[in-house]
Amino acid sequence: MNPIKHHLIFKILSIFMFKKSKSLEKFISIIWTSILFNPISFKKLRHFSENIYEPHFPSYISKIVIVVIFRLFRISKYIRDKIGSVSRAEECTNYMHLEFIDMNENYLYIDNEIVNVILSVHKNTKIFLEVLNTIFVFHNFKRLFLCQVTYECGQKIFYSLSLFKCINELSLFRCSKIDLLIREIYETLDLECISMLNIIEGKFTIENEITFLKDLKFESLNYVAQDFGFISLNGHEDYIPLVKDIYSRFFDDIFNCENISNILVCKTLKPVYDTDKLLSLDLYQQTSWLENLRSVKLPLRTYVRGVMRNRYTMLDFHILNLYRLRSIKLQFYDLYFKDFCSYTSETCCNIREIEIQHSTIFFLFLSKILKFPSLTSLSFFECKFLASTEEIIFDENITIKTLTLGASSILEKHLFYDFFNKMKAIKTFNFHSRSAVEMISILSEYGDIFMNLLGLDCLEFLLYNSFCDTMHLFPSLPNLQKFYFGSDSSSGTLYKVFHNNDFSGLRVLRIIRANIGAADKNSLEKFTHLQSLIFCNNSYISEISFSELFNTTDLYSLEELGIPKIEFTHLEFIFFSKLKSLKKLYIEVLTNKITIMCLLKVFNTIKIIEIKQGLYKSHQIFEILSSRLKVENMCLYH
Repeated sequence: MNPIKHHLIFKILSIFMFKKSKSLEKFISIIWTSILFNPISFKKLRHFSENIYEPHFPSYISKIVIVVIFRLFRISKYIRDKIGSVSRAEECTNYMHLEFIDMNENYLYIDNEIVNVILSVHKNTKIFLEVLNTIFVFHNFKRLFLCQVTYECGQKIFYSLSLFKCINELSLFRCSKIDLLIREIYETLDLECISMLNIIEGKFTIENEITFLKDLKFESLNYVAQDFGFISLNGHEDYIPLVKDIYSRFFDDIFNCENISNILVCKTLKPVYDTDKLLSLDLYQQTSWLENLRSVKLPLRTYVRGVMRNRYTMLDFHILNLYRLRSIKLQFYDLYFKDFCSYTSETCCNIREIEIQHSTIFFLFLSKILKFPSLTSLSFFECKFLASTEEIIFDENITIKTLTLGASSILEKHLFYDFFNKMKAIKTFNFHSRSAVEMISILSEYGDIFMNLLGLDCLEFLLYNSFCDTMHLFPSLPNLQKFYFGSDSSSGTLYKVFHNNDFSGLRVLRIIRANIGAADKNSLEKFTHLQSLIFCNNSYISEISFSELFNTTDLYSLEELGIPKIEFTHLEFIFFSKLKSLKKLYIEVLTNKITIMCLLKVFNTIKIIEIKQGLYKSHQIFEILSSRLKVENMCLYH
């Protein structure tokens, strides 16, 4: 494998956009194995990399290369999974709704644990960093996400990697000693390539980090301050001059003269603005620190968290440079929503989440919510939806990704179906029901109109009463990847939902509060593709054995399994022994009927075992499995 062929192969992979798969990973592994185990080829490749210009390949291919190299150097799958995906970075930032980060697979995720593993391998194998340097010349990343990294002097060699030479955007999430880290990168590398620096809730070794940040030269510099200190102001009369405009801007944009008759208090039907004008403001910084922001100018953007509330409203947000509201989460309680105007105001354009509780909502108001340009999450709890006298037209929305509907009453199903179907980007739907009427209003058709759930990735469907007779309405969802299903229904519910429908894309299934009986036999027999199955929250099995939910002659791909309180029989042990991919096992109760030999046979390949309650005959079980056993409540009887 000479360098030119290597470069040509990856160009072809990039041009034809081969899909990420095990076959592609195996192919790349063969390429790099042939290079690393041939010193002459590697030397040529390294020399070739020094003369290459703009070698940019798709990030997903470059990540596969990194994962392959990590595997060749025997780095654990846990570390490989972290660096090979951006899911950890998404988990860190999703709830914050940061306007300057559009998290996607183009980011490379690295945390302190990954840094230490890289340095540890380098300590034992000196060629490792040389290999990484060569890789990062060919496979460079424009966006780097460093998570909870603490800069130490012993890490200097890591920050000299060629990885940092091609970065356009550097994000530091909850990192420590940030000033030292930035200085190190400044001294080691030419930072002209980095145009954007994002610092999110980081820690500095200096007292006045604002002065330090103002001296940095980046095209864009975003700093989300860590919560430190607390100021509580009881009303706009007490607001300090620094944030005086926030109160008036919020009321001007939300409770303005156009909306004053549209948003009322449920009990009195009087305008909420006339009922309670008092809004307390909580700022999560000290006044002296806020004073330092007076002189802040672009390109430095500072974000300080604040919460404004009264008995009907809560506004959770960030303040940009002490003036503009950003990343707004808006909550309403006990209100009566008829309509909404001025949805193009600056405040409305920065609302990311809306949650409404114990309120009456007209569909005309819902039609205006779809017009909010930055809204990503929408939640309703114990609300009543009513038709309006006006003609209602729902516009398409391409930003809302999550909808939660909890214990709410829908009187005009066709309007709600139309509202739901206009959310073209929706991927997660959480539905909680306490009555058969609520559930039927979601699952049944209205003429030719029905709720289109086929585009969902994740569904949470929790029922708090027995609705077994209506479960035949449940649709097939072949594209669904995660399903959280909970029901107090009687035996047979599981069979009606899972056996007769298509869930061929499902990878994660959580079954909550299920009463499972003889009528549920073979409910999950078609789920050979499932990777994670957990029964939780007092799920109960009677009349049949656990293994009878499946077809014991088939092979299942389960990697994670959580089982409720069951009677362990030889059928269970036979079934478990066939789960060759199983890595994690969670057991509700482990009784003393299980012998040591059965445990060893079943748990031979499992990496993690968690037992909520345990009764054992001998300490020998714990001694044998102690390296892999994680126990919440363990009682050992002699």
